[in-house]
Amino acid sequence: MAKRIHQPGTMNFPRAAISSILLCSIILQGWVAQQHFQLQAEAYGLMPREITSLSGIITMPMFHGSAEHLWGNLLALFCLSFLLALFAPGLLPRAIMIMWLCGGALLWLIGRPAWHIGASGLVYGLIAWFPAMALMRRNQAYTVLTLLVLLYYGSAIWGLLPANPEVSYEGHLSGLISGIIAAFLLRKHIPRDPKSSLEEEQESEEEDPYRRFDYRHRERITPDDSSL
Repeated sequence: MAKRIHQPGTMNFPRAAISSILLCSIILQGWVAQQHFQLQAEAYGLMPREITSLSGIITMPMFHGSAEHLWGNLLALFCLSFLLALFAPGLLPRAIMIMWLCGGALLWLIGRPAWHIGASGLVYGLIAWFPAMALMRRNQAYTVLTLLVLLYYGSAIWGLLPANPEVSYEGHLSGLISGIIAAFLLRKHIPRDPKSSLEEEQESEEEDPYRRFDYRHRERITPDDSSL
């Protein structure tokens, strides 16, 4: 049985903030190296279906086309990863690793033949994590988080459309799918909410559809009938 990382009352704001800062610092260090050493996307970006570009799966999220591109991703990355770390202490590193690798690998398979860079795939993965987990676990806390995330980042859906040739919508789509994959693989670490008596009764009826019929039939049996 998988050990549940999330337990009620274990939310730790400083720890969640430190986890998010460490994640953002990795992305920021890539930008600093890019600027200091004048690194090019052709060397560290991702070119789909090019064998020599497989290393871009690892390096792509740390490189950005501009400072605006970087800070936009960092702000969203910090806020979303903070929420994940706050409500699932200790789960952030595994979730990010799955999103990072699966999102990059999927982009390598389906992306346009162009250089792809940026951490926006991780942002979309984190956006998808909350509604996916809410649906899989029927967790009220994640349902509230989903509404909050969609309120602030719901407009990100337009980034999934091929409207701007300068934007890697395939990277966004790959990140979104990777977030769902991460939620599926780690779902057992998030507890389900207790079921109501009505839900339990409905499930028991689905398992034994004749239970209620048999019960009602026994009620109609009279002492004379039972002696026959």
